[in-house]
Amino acid sequence: MQRHDCGSCTLCCHLTEVPEIAKPVYHWCEFCKPGSGCTVYDMRPQSCRSFQCHWLKSDMDDELRPDKCGVLIEDLSQHSLFLALVEQGRPDAWKEPALRQVFSSLSEQGFAVVVSVEGGQRQFVLVPYGKTESEVIATIRQAKEELNGLPSIYN
Repeated sequence: MQRHDCGSCTLCCHLTEVPEIAKPVYHWCEFCKPGSGCTVYDMRPQSCRSFQCHWLKSDMDDELRPDKCGVLIEDLSQHSLFLALVEQGRPDAWKEPALRQVFSSLSEQGFAVVVSVEGGQRQFVLVPYGKTESEVIATIRQAKEELNGLPSIYN
Protein backbone atom coordinates (compact mmCIF):
# COMPACT_ATOMS: atom_id res chain seq x y z
CA MET A 1 0.00 0.00 0.00
CA GLN A 2 1.48 3.33 -1.06
CA ARG A 3 0.95 6.06 1.53
CA HIS A 4 2.92 8.90 -0.07
CA ASP A 5 3.76 9.89 -3.61
CA CYS A 6 7.18 10.71 -4.99
CA GLY A 7 6.46 14.33 -5.80
CA SER A 8 9.71 15.86 -7.03
CA CYS A 9 11.88 13.18 -5.39
CA THR A 10 14.01 11.30 -7.92
CA LEU A 11 16.69 10.00 -5.55
CA CYS A 12 15.96 6.38 -6.45
CA CYS A 13 16.96 7.28 -10.04
CA HIS A 14 20.40 8.08 -8.66
CA LEU A 15 20.99 5.67 -5.80
CA THR A 16 19.49 2.35 -6.95
CA GLU A 17 20.73 -0.17 -9.48
CA VAL A 18 18.68 -0.82 -12.64
CA PRO A 19 20.03 -4.05 -14.15
CA GLU A 20 17.89 -3.90 -17.31
CA ILE A 21 19.73 -0.78 -18.49
CA ALA A 22 23.05 -1.52 -16.74
CA LYS A 23 22.64 1.48 -14.43
CA PRO A 24 24.85 1.02 -11.38
CA VAL A 25 24.14 2.38 -7.91
CA TYR A 26 25.17 5.96 -7.21
CA HIS A 27 24.85 7.02 -10.88
CA TRP A 28 22.02 9.09 -12.33
CA CYS A 29 19.77 7.23 -14.73
CA GLU A 30 20.08 8.57 -18.25
CA PHE A 31 16.28 8.81 -18.42
CA CYS A 32 15.84 10.81 -15.22
CA LYS A 33 15.19 14.51 -15.13
CA PRO A 34 16.23 15.24 -11.51
CA GLY A 35 13.46 16.86 -9.53
CA SER A 36 10.94 16.08 -12.25
CA GLY A 37 10.91 12.34 -12.97
CA CYS A 38 11.38 9.67 -15.59
CA THR A 39 11.37 10.77 -19.22
CA VAL A 40 10.40 7.23 -20.34
CA TYR A 41 7.93 6.55 -17.51
CA ASP A 42 5.48 4.52 -19.61
CA MET A 43 8.34 2.33 -20.90
CA ARG A 44 10.50 2.19 -17.76
CA PRO A 45 12.18 -1.12 -16.81
CA GLN A 46 10.37 -3.63 -14.60
CA SER A 47 12.73 -3.08 -11.68
CA CYS A 48 11.73 0.61 -11.73
CA ARG A 49 8.03 -0.27 -12.00
CA SER A 50 8.16 -2.55 -8.98
CA PHE A 51 10.45 -0.42 -6.80
CA GLN A 52 8.96 1.50 -3.90
CA CYS A 53 11.19 2.95 -1.25
CA HIS A 54 10.27 2.43 2.39
CA TRP A 55 9.12 6.05 2.70
CA LEU A 56 6.47 5.53 0.00
CA LYS A 57 4.97 2.56 1.82
CA SER A 58 5.31 3.79 5.38
CA ASP A 59 3.85 6.46 7.59
CA MET A 60 7.22 8.19 7.91
CA ASP A 61 7.06 11.99 8.18
CA ASP A 62 7.29 14.10 5.03
CA GLU A 63 10.67 15.46 6.14
CA LEU A 64 12.03 11.91 5.73
CA ARG A 65 11.26 11.81 2.01
CA PRO A 66 14.56 10.60 0.53
CA ASP A 67 15.47 13.78 -1.33
CA LYS A 68 14.81 15.84 1.81
CA CYS A 69 16.68 13.67 4.31
CA GLY A 70 19.39 12.32 1.98
CA VAL A 71 18.70 8.64 2.66
CA LEU A 72 16.78 6.18 0.50
CA ILE A 73 15.63 3.10 2.41
CA GLU A 74 14.98 0.00 0.32
CA ASP A 75 12.51 -2.45 1.84
CA LEU A 76 13.73 -6.05 1.67
CA SER A 77 11.65 -7.05 4.68
CA GLN A 78 10.85 -10.39 3.09
CA HIS A 79 14.53 -11.10 3.79
CA SER A 80 14.55 -9.47 7.26
CA LEU A 81 16.64 -6.67 5.80
CA PHE A 82 16.48 -2.99 4.86
CA LEU A 83 19.12 -1.24 2.75
CA ALA A 84 19.81 2.45 3.40
CA LEU A 85 21.61 4.29 0.61
CA VAL A 86 23.01 7.63 1.74
CA GLU A 87 23.22 10.44 -0.81
CA GLN A 88 26.75 11.37 -1.75
CA GLY A 89 27.86 14.63 -0.21
CA ARG A 90 25.70 13.99 2.87
CA PRO A 91 27.61 11.18 4.65
CA ASP A 92 26.16 11.93 8.07
CA ALA A 93 22.52 12.17 6.91
CA TRP A 94 21.76 8.68 8.25
CA LYS A 95 22.77 9.77 11.75
CA GLU A 96 19.98 12.35 12.07
CA PRO A 97 17.74 11.59 15.08
CA ALA A 98 14.57 11.04 13.02
CA LEU A 99 16.31 8.46 10.80
CA ARG A 100 18.00 6.81 13.77
CA GLN A 101 14.51 6.42 15.23
CA VAL A 102 13.36 4.72 12.01
CA PHE A 103 16.35 2.37 12.14
CA SER A 104 15.75 1.67 15.82
CA SER A 105 12.12 0.82 15.12
CA LEU A 106 13.13 -1.54 12.31
CA SER A 107 15.68 -3.13 14.63
CA GLU A 108 13.07 -3.63 17.35
CA GLN A 109 10.98 -5.47 14.74
CA GLY A 110 13.90 -7.83 14.03
CA PHE A 111 15.22 -6.29 10.80
CA ALA A 112 18.87 -5.70 10.02
CA VAL A 113 19.73 -2.40 8.32
CA VAL A 114 22.72 -2.08 6.00
CA VAL A 115 23.75 1.56 5.59
CA SER A 116 25.89 2.48 2.57
CA VAL A 117 27.78 5.77 2.70
CA GLU A 118 30.09 7.61 0.29
CA GLY A 119 29.05 5.71 -2.80
CA GLY A 120 29.45 2.37 -1.05
CA GLN A 121 32.96 3.10 0.23
CA ARG A 122 31.76 2.72 3.83
CA GLN A 123 29.06 0.41 5.11
CA PHE A 124 27.50 -0.09 8.48
CA VAL A 125 25.36 -3.02 9.56
CA LEU A 126 22.87 -2.23 12.27
CA VAL A 127 22.22 -5.49 14.10
CA PRO A 128 18.63 -5.97 15.31
CA TYR A 129 17.87 -6.56 18.95
CA GLY A 130 18.19 -10.20 19.91
CA LYS A 131 20.33 -11.14 16.89
CA THR A 132 24.04 -11.78 16.68
CA GLU A 133 26.36 -10.33 14.07
CA SER A 134 26.85 -13.81 12.55
CA GLU A 135 23.05 -14.25 12.24
CA VAL A 136 22.80 -10.94 10.40
CA ILE A 137 25.66 -11.86 8.07
CA ALA A 138 23.86 -15.13 7.32
CA THR A 139 20.67 -13.16 6.61
CA ILE A 140 22.51 -10.89 4.17
CA ARG A 141 24.10 -13.88 2.43
CA GLN A 142 20.74 -15.62 2.13
CA ALA A 143 19.13 -12.47 0.70
CA LYS A 144 21.94 -12.18 -1.87
CA GLU A 145 21.38 -15.77 -2.91
CA GLU A 146 17.59 -15.48 -3.13
CA LEU A 147 17.77 -12.18 -5.02
CA ASN A 148 20.52 -13.44 -7.34
CA GLY A 149 22.80 -10.89 -5.77
CA LEU A 150 22.32 -7.49 -4.23
CA PRO A 151 23.74 -4.32 -5.74
CA SER A 152 27.51 -4.61 -5.85
CA ILE A 153 27.98 -2.26 -2.90
CA TYR A 154 26.53 -4.94 -0.61
CA ASN A 155 29.00 -7.66 -1.57
